[in-house]
Amino acid sequence: MIRVIGAAIAALLPGSALAEAPMPALAVVALSVEAGNSRVELPGPGPGRISGEAMLGTAYRVRWVRNGSEWRIRATRTDQTKVWRLALEARYPRDTRALTPWHYTLPVRVPLAPVARRGQAYWVWTIGVPSKLVSEAPDGRTALTPMTSSHHGFWIIGEADGSTSAQFGLDAWEVDASVEMAFRLGPSTAERRAAPPSPGAPILKGFLRVDRQAWAFTDATGKASRMMGRNQHDFVSLTRAEQVALLRGMRANGMNTLRVLVQDPLFRPLPGVWNGESIHRLRQGLDLCALFGIRVVVCLELSGCGYQYSVSQHASPCWSDLYLLPEARSWYADMVDRVVRPLRAHPAVAAWDVTNEPDMPPDPASRVQAEGVRAWRAGNRPSGEPAPLPTVAEYEAQITEAARDYWAWSSSALAEAVIDRARMVRRADPNHLITLSAWDPRLLRGHKGAEVFDYWSPHTYDLWLNGPVIEKHVLGLVLGQRNALPGRPRPVVIEEFGMSEAPDRPEALRAEHVRQFLAAAAKYRAGGIMHWWDMAPALLKPYRTAPYMAPPLAGRALAVWLPPSHYPSTVIYSRYMDRRKWEDALWKAVQAGYAPRFITAPSEAPGLGALLQLDAPAPGDEASFAARSGLPAWAPAPP
Repeated sequence: MIRVIGAAIAALLPGSALAEAPMPALAVVALSVEAGNSRVELPGPGPGRISGEAMLGTAYRVRWVRNGSEWRIRATRTDQTKVWRLALEARYPRDTRALTPWHYTLPVRVPLAPVARRGQAYWVWTIGVPSKLVSEAPDGRTALTPMTSSHHGFWIIGEADGSTSAQFGLDAWEVDASVEMAFRLGPSTAERRAAPPSPGAPILKGFLRVDRQAWAFTDATGKASRMMGRNQHDFVSLTRAEQVALLRGMRANGMNTLRVLVQDPLFRPLPGVWNGESIHRLRQGLDLCALFGIRVVVCLELSGCGYQYSVSQHASPCWSDLYLLPEARSWYADMVDRVVRPLRAHPAVAAWDVTNEPDMPPDPASRVQAEGVRAWRAGNRPSGEPAPLPTVAEYEAQITEAARDYWAWSSSALAEAVIDRARMVRRADPNHLITLSAWDPRLLRGHKGAEVFDYWSPHTYDLWLNGPVIEKHVLGLVLGQRNALPGRPRPVVIEEFGMSEAPDRPEALRAEHVRQFLAAAAKYRAGGIMHWWDMAPALLKPYRTAPYMAPPLAGRALAVWLPPSHYPSTVIYSRYMDRRKWEDALWKAVQAGYAPRFITAPSEAPGLGALLQLDAPAPGDEASFAARSGLPAWAPAPP
């Protein structure tokens, strides 16, 4: 490993005339490349303008200019030597009390006293870098302010010597590619909380309910409604003017629903340490949404997308342990008390999304997975030998017994965890809807309490193209989840979709992608659809002209069955071609004049005319399913 750092520290470059320059509370500002073990240092703040150049190993050439308390730095890639991270680093002395990163206008105070482990990252900002970073020392507050945006990622690291450092990640991957940064150091004072908007008459009253046919929703007046809108994960960090512009644009383009996320980097930088300003702004934002007639789906847990609770939080190096660890459950209960309970009567809340994209891939770093699988095997395979955790590749292939056993245990454990979270929410709030995003709800069957969920919210990034495949995909999502649980059907809202901006995905292509998804969602009666990525005006326009909802499919009733041995393909991303095959078979059945309905037990077959078996059954009970259903059965032709 070579570690090369350019720093502004009390021990300056040998012979520097600025060695006696007074230093503010910030002790070190450093540029680092981790690929070995060398260090280059830049001078600290002082009078005048100086410049220099240095090599970071063989991978980067760094040119810098320091003018007073401002640094401008350019790093140019010189070869393809493997590096772990290129970053600007700020190191703080041991008596620093807290660091406060600002996400746009939102301060998030991270106290340093609770840090229990040194020599590792203990707090990770996963949604970008701060607009400024304020340090608290006994003799004052100092702000480090980035003045450019050519950087990504942010880490607070407990160093082995008891100091703390913060790293701003940078990008420069190709040879001759450069990244430029500018930072300013200066005093900082506490900022005042923005005043709330002047009160107005909210458009929204009452709560959403699932409609009688369980395709969509109704409001308090009985008016039919679909959740049509977009995601804005960092809504609480926007200025009031930005929030108003966002909501006004949504209204003008026929949107009525916004999804926001309670994510740890903004709301809870450490377990038990809450950022009260974020909770305050969430309430203010909901008040504003009520004025505009926009309802909000609040996702209560970012999970693996934000490495919530676990990675860098000292609970476990495996993020999905948050669904298994008792301390993580207590943190969720705390969040319910602080966020859900106070908002249980708020008219702008459309629903609580209990967790974002739950998943539990095998991870040898997990504190609990190996023991959980061992206990499952002891109860279900008493004569079997202990088996190690499967690799991720084995898990995704589902060929080995160890992989299949891990799937059986983990899908059951995850089902119990998300139901437990949903029941906490329901106890705190009897009024609003509850949903679960991006998981196959069929996996909840047989688990007590699954009926607590009111609708399903799949996410889809399987498709980065346009064409008939979109219609087939939406058909599969809606029909595949609507009757996932016995007792009653539930609406299906496509909660995330879209293409990100890229040179090979121009605005017109992305706008057409939105249009085709909205058309398919209306045709196959999705209860709503919400875009994830930033939306240019051309991407908003299809919402303005989107059809409401087509009549239910008419035709001969057709039972559709997916053998449970193929359920892993519904949630393991790499097996998306299995999903494409099933969606194509469904679409062909619709074109042939059938009205498909998914079933999961032979007892659900009466009244349906035939059985479409989407894939080959496993030996045993699955092999006799068709006969036990009493229906004539057919299967799609092999590809």
